[in-house]
Amino acid sequence: MNKVFIVIRREYLVRVKKKSFLLLTFGTPLMIIGLIAAVLAISVAGKEERNITILDQSGLFVDHLEDTKSMNFTFSTLPIDVLLDSLEAGKTFAVVQIPEMDLNDPKGVRFHQKGNPTSSITGNLSRQLANRIRELRLEEEGIAKGTLDSLNNIQVTMATFDITATDEKGEAQQSSAGAAQGIGMAFAVIIYLFIFLYGAMVMRGVIEEKMSRIVEVIVSSVKPFQLMMGKVIGVALVGLTQLTLWVIVLGVIIGVGASFLPENAFDPEALSALAEAPQANMLQSSFAENPELAQGLFTVANMPWGQILTTFLFFFLGGYLMYGALFAAIGSAVDSDADSQQFMFPITIPLLIAYMAAFTVVGEDPNGPASFWLSMIPLTSPIIMTIRVPFGGVATWELILSMALLILGFLGTIWMAGRIYRIGILMHGTKINYKVLAKWVRMRN
Repeated sequence: MNKVFIVIRREYLVRVKKKSFLLLTFGTPLMIIGLIAAVLAISVAGKEERNITILDQSGLFVDHLEDTKSMNFTFSTLPIDVLLDSLEAGKTFAVVQIPEMDLNDPKGVRFHQKGNPTSSITGNLSRQLANRIRELRLEEEGIAKGTLDSLNNIQVTMATFDITATDEKGEAQQSSAGAAQGIGMAFAVIIYLFIFLYGAMVMRGVIEEKMSRIVEVIVSSVKPFQLMMGKVIGVALVGLTQLTLWVIVLGVIIGVGASFLPENAFDPEALSALAEAPQANMLQSSFAENPELAQGLFTVANMPWGQILTTFLFFFLGGYLMYGALFAAIGSAVDSDADSQQFMFPITIPLLIAYMAAFTVVGEDPNGPASFWLSMIPLTSPIIMTIRVPFGGVATWELILSMALLILGFLGTIWMAGRIYRIGILMHGTKINYKVLAKWVRMRN
């Protein structure tokens, strides 16, 4: 067992000490936040005011179009040719010609601009024109606009509660399907990417040592199975270290940002009174006007993070160790990365199925039969169960059974991969196929 720890230590330190590891670990969170900030800054800076000239030949829309943050409407009575010349000279952003029209069949509106207009501009203008036509039609029918507005503004708010999660008073906690799905999907994507990234790292490491003949010297002192386990676990610790550092860095950044927020910034009840408060800042006003967003953030903050993170960590490590052993077995059986492709595809199929099911079957019905069985199969459970847990409704026995099956799957995979590794690591120039791999698995010591 001491030899396994020596291999683990070597695999871990060799990778952690690389400058690329440090750059990727600390640079990635900063780069992600920087990109988000850059996109937001560009989007804000890009919202310059656009002057749009309206030629209303129908006379129905004059002074009935509201300016927006990005569009300023100006009505004109000049001939269309003069207005188009002004557009060509760059004196206005766009020219809109509204002809005489039948309110029952409004047609013929023309939008002139240099280049193709964006859907946000034309969509906003179309909605305002449609709203004005609707008002005129209501007047013809003798229906008060206020009556229709009151009917259109009826909204039914529905609070959702998870009866399996209770607070200190024993009452069901308020839940959010959107927040649960977002958290589950984020963790599932992390597991998916890490299995591929670090599994491939194990495979390439094995191939390099095999081709350089270094492994022939190593196995004189270490058993092939010990070498394989040391490599798989060592790289797993590298991934876990990187993930932990990412969480710490992002946590520090988020914590620093949260320190500038006002008290009860995410409490919907506290924010409801700030909708029209003059002292409310932009963030509070935004949450007050969008209670769903505030409720979602409030729900996220009160989710059972202990269970969610524990489950994620278990399936993160279990899934990687299982697939990492398979990648190591592939690396030991082939002589180059090109030869490994034919064996990688069958391994990636369960991961791809789980990944696609995460956005379809599981997202629609996290506790349905398909989601249940996919969360029990060891090859798909690391992704599927990670998504199901934030939704709630996963019975304790289901979680324990899924974990037990994953452990059994890991042990079976390690056993099979070890039998392939002990022979393949010393084989050179042999044409490998599935029949040969099966023979190696059955071969006795």
